[in-house]
Amino acid sequence: MGVRNQEKTQKKQKKMNRLSKANKEKVKQFMALGNCNEKVAIEFLKKADYNLNPAIDQFFASDASAIIVDRKKLEALFSQFKEPNEDKIGVNGLVKFCEQLEVDPSDIIMLIFAWKLKATVMCEFTHSEFIEGMSQIRADSIETLKSRIPSLKSEIDDETTFKSFYNFSFTYSRDPGAKSLGIETATALWSIILVGRWKHLDLWNKFVLEQYKHSISKDTWTMLYDFIRDVGDDLDKYDAEGAWPVVIDEFVQFAKKTKIEEEKVTKD
Repeated sequence: MGVRNQEKTQKKQKKMNRLSKANKEKVKQFMALGNCNEKVAIEFLKKADYNLNPAIDQFFASDASAIIVDRKKLEALFSQFKEPNEDKIGVNGLVKFCEQLEVDPSDIIMLIFAWKLKATVMCEFTHSEFIEGMSQIRADSIETLKSRIPSLKSEIDDETTFKSFYNFSFTYSRDPGAKSLGIETATALWSIILVGRWKHLDLWNKFVLEQYKHSISKDTWTMLYDFIRDVGDDLDKYDAEGAWPVVIDEFVQFAKKTKIEEEKVTKD
């Protein structure tokens, strides 16, 4: 048995020796991030032409990563950020969390984390939310979580998944017991969630803040998503007879009036 193990070790060593210095380093990084052995690391790196991030994404999406989460590591990670006398991560802990992840607290990834953790209160992660959510994400360290950021962001590229994330953001961001969102909170969220997705985002936020001036109901929040999906950037597709909330009807009028005024200024 000792001879066989020695032969296996020699074969592994030969395989590593055939790799370039850069690829050897990627194997080591992959093993650390994926908490896996050398054979698995090389297998996934080969499939991704030794591009580390795509290889890691494929690994976490596969069955190979199913048992990698270390509960003790997760508990230690939670303890690192939790409030001193409470079993939750609060605002101060989240600031430290963002610093170690090297992301801005306003980055959409923080909303995505909250969504994946099924958090119920804004800027808070309970013990169970954090442990269970991170287990689902399959990350038990800051380094692993960093490596998962690209794939987590790419999840909301799917329209159905994005709608789920968008609707979660409303419920998550409300004050406890409130049925609606304040307009400052709503417009800040739209600026994070819808940036790059809708041409009229800035004009919509301007209208809500300066003209509408009311809190945002869940109906308005969800119907705006439907409006963007069905009408999009071309407001000529808007049907005044459609069952849109009054705020959207008024926005379309505001947008068309603004466009006419801008065209008049351009001509003058």
